Amino acid sequence: MDKPLVAIRNLQLTAATSRGEARILKGIDLDIPRRCILGIVGESGSGKSSLANAIIRLLPGNTTKLSGEIVLDGVNLVGLDEVGMSELRGTRIAMVFQDPITALNPLFSVERHLVDVIRRHTPRISRADAATHALHALEAVGIADPKLRLASHPSDLSGGMRQRVLIAMALLAEPDLLIADEPTTALDATIEAQIVALLGELRNKLSGSILFISHNLGLVWRLCERTCVMYGGTVVELGDTEAIAAAPAHPYTRALMACMIDNEASDAPLVFIPGEVPDPVAPVEGCIFAPRCGYVVDECLRVTPPLRDLDASRRVACHRAGEIA
Repeated sequence: MDKPLVAIRNLQLTAATSRGEARILKGIDLDIPRRCILGIVGESGSGKSSLANAIIRLLPGNTTKLSGEIVLDGVNLVGLDEVGMSELRGTRIAMVFQDPITALNPLFSVERHLVDVIRRHTPRISRADAATHALHALEAVGIADPKLRLASHPSDLSGGMRQRVLIAMALLAEPDLLIADEPTTALDATIEAQIVALLGELRNKLSGSILFISHNLGLVWRLCERTCVMYGGTVVELGDTEAIAAAPAHPYTRALMACMIDNEASDAPLVFIPGEVPDPVAPVEGCIFAPRCGYVVDECLRVTPPLRDLDASRRVACHRAGEIA
């Protein structure tokens, strides 16, 4: 098997709060394969965005510890100083943030945003050539009348156009890893579908990988070859998307799928997962999903299940995986 582009091992992230230290990520083990779209799914508070921010090292000021390994082509990002990380951001790693309104500087034109990225990536390029590259980048992400849009400011653009500008900026860096953190959250259904289709098309144009973070299982099923299900700062299921969608092995994955809205049964009551997401400050004994699980047994309350191989295509952290159906 080829070495993954990114290998994450025992990644832990803690932060100080008024109630004590919060464990945000609890020993994440995850590989991001080369030339692959890996989807990360889970409820709000599951640690999806924290994982993305840990990879690119854009962490809040109350962070108290980041430990473990995030190895990108042999380089452990956790051990890099800020100068080293700055050299990787916008070059080998790029990120599309979930809020396109705040991710762009309202004082700069679209051309200024794009040209700055190009000249950082290729310092000796002339401004005229950079502007030409910027125009081609807008064309590549499907923005109509790109010449007009180059002169526009973010406030002149719709949410979908802003998100396309962010994707264009990320692609201009020619990154090995593109992180898309819930890039469709602020968009309506039509624009959401367009952005997902665009990312799907980019799959064949990129030489690297995409980490696609979403709370929407349907989007992940359509776009991603592999899926990682997170809960409470842990990975509970990981594997080929087709296998997980056909037969989820973890009770949490099953519960998430049960909550998906069926358009053909619009009059049916909405399904939800009873209970609340775990408090990151509270100590955990046993399986982190046990308080909300319908398949819990005594072992689940006492022993934390390891993330283990279920079959050739999947890993799961559940004592009863393979037993429940």
